[in-house]
Amino acid sequence: MAKQRGDVPDTEILAALQERIERVARGGAPNAGRFCGYCFARLGATDHACKVCRRRIREYPAVDSIPAEVLLAYLAHRKKMVLWVNVFAFVGIFISILIAGCVVLLAPGAFKLLAVPVLLGGSWYFANLLGGGLGGYIGGRSGAAARLRRWQKYLRSRDPSREHIQDPDGSLLRLS
Repeated sequence: MAKQRGDVPDTEILAALQERIERVARGGAPNAGRFCGYCFARLGATDHACKVCRRRIREYPAVDSIPAEVLLAYLAHRKKMVLWVNVFAFVGIFISILIAGCVVLLAPGAFKLLAVPVLLGGSWYFANLLGGGLGGYIGGRSGAAARLRRWQKYLRSRDPSREHIQDPDGSLLRLS
């Protein structure tokens, strides 16, 4: 359908609904009720328009559950995020092991015992710094891209005549 005045870009919708729909996909919330026919945000019984995507219910009728393809799109974000966070957390632990090894090799006498707090504290610190910081950043960006690709694929399967989608900057992209 044509873009309505006031419609929210798909990338903003996906980011706004990530936690809620991921909770449904993981079984933490029921996949039953009244959902927007476009973005699958939960709707109240008397809502005539979606509060997330701002599309009217008469143009995109409400549905009773979120399709499996949409749930998988949101889980794709989580999967990429978890992968990158864990990779960088383990890199942080490895760095701590290397530093602790250097302490054991280079420190004289009783100073070798410093390797234990370096290993324990360093593992925690570097895993959080690299996993939560760098891994979270890279995972968030690659996860959002994976989610958007799956969302676009879902939109094409839902409406084969749909030739374009919205890019994060509001420009239109042609789908191939």
